[in-house]
Amino acid sequence: MLVMSMQNLGLIGMMTVEWPADLKGLFSICQFLLLDIDSYGFSCVAGQNAVIRYLLSSMIFPVGVAWLGVGFLVSKLMPQKFQWAGPKVASCMGAFLQVGFSTMSATSLAPMMCYKHPSGARSVPGWGRMGDRSVDLA
Repeated sequence: MLVMSMQNLGLIGMMTVEWPADLKGLFSICQFLLLDIDSYGFSCVAGQNAVIRYLLSSMIFPVGVAWLGVGFLVSKLMPQKFQWAGPKVASCMGAFLQVGFSTMSATSLAPMMCYKHPSGARSVPGWGRMGDRSVDLA
C-alpha cells in the first residue's frame, strides 16, 4: 500500500502545476516508483518517433504477463521439482499488474492530453510535437 500511495503522489507530481520546491523533490522521488520508462532513457533504445515509443511503452505490462505465462508453460516441461505452481504464478501476475496500474494509467492517458500550439501544431506533454501524423482520438 505504501508503494501505491507513493505512486499516486508521483502521478500528482506529473501534473503541469507549479509546485513548491520542497514538494518537487518528494514528487521526483515518487515518480521513480511509477516505473516511468522514459525517465530511464527509453528513448535512446526506442528512437525519437513518439508513436513507436508510446506503443512500446504501452506493451511492457502485457508482455510481462505473457512472459510469466510462457515461463509457467515451459516449467511444465521440467521435472516436478522445478515446475511452477499455477496459483503462485497467478498471484505474481496480479502483483505485477497491481504495482503497474498507476504506470499503465499514466501511459494510456498520455495521448488524451494533446494541446494545440498557436501555430496550429499539436503536442503531447513529454512526447514532443506530433504534427499531422498524430492519431485523431476524437
